[in-house]
Amino acid sequence: MSLLATIRPAIKRIGDEHVRLSNDDGLDLEKFFVCPPLSTSKRVSEESGETDEQTETKHVALADLLDATENVLLLGPPESGKTTLIHYAALKTATGLTATPRLPLRAKFYDFQKGRSAIWRAVRAYANEISDGKIAAKVIETTPILLFVDDVIAGDDLHLAYLLSLVKEAPNIRWVFCADGNTRLTNVSAENERRMEDFTTVSIGDLPRASIRKLSAQWCAIGGFNWRMQMRH
Repeated sequence: MSLLATIRPAIKRIGDEHVRLSNDDGLDLEKFFVCPPLSTSKRVSEESGETDEQTETKHVALADLLDATENVLLLGPPESGKTTLIHYAALKTATGLTATPRLPLRAKFYDFQKGRSAIWRAVRAYANEISDGKIAAKVIETTPILLFVDDVIAGDDLHLAYLLSLVKEAPNIRWVFCADGNTRLTNVSAENERRMEDFTTVSIGDLPRASIRKLSAQWCAIGGFNWRMQMRH
């Protein structure tokens, strides 16, 4: 998909701006981002026949997640890095990481409002920013897309139901819903849970200590601070 090469620089710029602190201009999302542990989980019944259930957890690589065909529910506590992960995943998708090339787009939960061309209206601002107007409504209807929806509010069951109705109407789109949570959404009706049965739930874990040390060294290097020397004193 030739369009990916066109939009990649803008997606990278937006991602770099997201992780930038104050007036720093040397931060590079692709260079400094360390992906947190990602895992899928499902409930499995005890073999003993008791009614209690256990959770079976499986770690998953971001590359495999982007290359899958299922829609995804991405869960993590507040400030766990969900939005940063979206920026990084969009950049990797624009690089052509997936077996099926997909156009990465972003929108927020409440950007989707009832009316004609609801999906296009939700993603239009981001699409225009990354493509300088080259992405039009027709592209959204026919092109394979990976659509990241940030700030999903599980407690707004009516709006979630509307968004899930759009999912059903757009088979060319793979959806990634990002919401606060651990292993499942809370305050969701049984009907919406049923509608999301085909979603793969992925949880964001804490970074291991080694990754935190690596990030600390990288950040300090930007400012010319030798943290190893300081730790010796």
